[in-house]
Amino acid sequence: MPAWSMAAPVGYGSAPCGYCDSKTHASSSTDTSCSFGFWHTIRLSIDAYRPSRAQRRAVQHLYWTLSERKIPNKWKGKWGKYAWDLEKHLALVLEDEGSTLPDYMHAPYDVPCAERIQISLVRAHATDEKYALFRKYQAHIHHESEEDISSRKGWEKFLVDAPFFDTDASGAFGAYHQEYRFCGHLIAVGVVDILPFCVSSVYFYYDPEYSDWELGRLSVMNEIALARRMRRALDLPCLRWYYLGAFQPSEILDTMDNSWRALRNVEAQLDAGQRAAFNEPPGGKSAAYTHGAGDTKLPCPLPLGMDEPAAMHKDAACHVCLMDGSHQAMLIPLTVSTAHV
Repeated sequence: MPAWSMAAPVGYGSAPCGYCDSKTHASSSTDTSCSFGFWHTIRLSIDAYRPSRAQRRAVQHLYWTLSERKIPNKWKGKWGKYAWDLEKHLALVLEDEGSTLPDYMHAPYDVPCAERIQISLVRAHATDEKYALFRKYQAHIHHESEEDISSRKGWEKFLVDAPFFDTDASGAFGAYHQEYRFCGHLIAVGVVDILPFCVSSVYFYYDPEYSDWELGRLSVMNEIALARRMRRALDLPCLRWYYLGAFQPSEILDTMDNSWRALRNVEAQLDAGQRAAFNEPPGGKSAAYTHGAGDTKLPCPLPLGMDEPAAMHKDAACHVCLMDGSHQAMLIPLTVSTAHV
């Protein structure tokens, strides 16, 4: 008896992600509100990572805000002659459950903050509080109307429901929420997947009233610290690669040959709309891998890992099941049309 295969539908979606447009990741149609785009994996070496000046200043700025102290003139914009330790400096402003302040921090960071941001890493689950914060974020940061913001069900499917099964013996792998609270109030949520070989950053949203705190930068640094504690590589999503490219050294996966390339080396090609085959210069043979050719066609030729549906032989199609997205454990036999030859 032939072996069975399992397939999940991919391609057009009825809801854009909010980040993509014709100049970045996807071309979209105003008539159909559908989009199709390349999804890239960007990874960061957690051991080689060194915070940039802007990232260090984000922590510094939040420290002075939370400590309610004025910055000494001689220390303005400076971290002194001391080595910058990611975990120790984050501990000045972020408090994980069970964590304690560093034993000693050099001046002027030797005075604890009046109140730190409390972070809890919990299994992904839906609450009214989280969804309300999501709606507030989408409205103020992405300027979505009340009608355009994802419904409660859509939000849960996007940021709560895990797209994989928890089958490991330890039960530690899966989708998690990092809840950021200040004085008891939820001010941000970071969504991460803890996987066997990496921590994958999925999404981050926050209360716009705290925009000055640069919580986006803080969240990435906190996820790097989490990955270091778990000794796994940190995978960063394509959704925010323009923003996350500031965290170095980052590499992007070329889906044409499954090779990793330094993100900085391909930024010009990405800006030109090229999405794969980065060994080709912009405008070369890889022009077929740029967006804007139309919404009704798949990329041609197809990237690695994709196949033309019409090329599937009907005998093979009879042994394929589709996974029902609304019932993750349900497999539905693929129905082959009599027109398929």
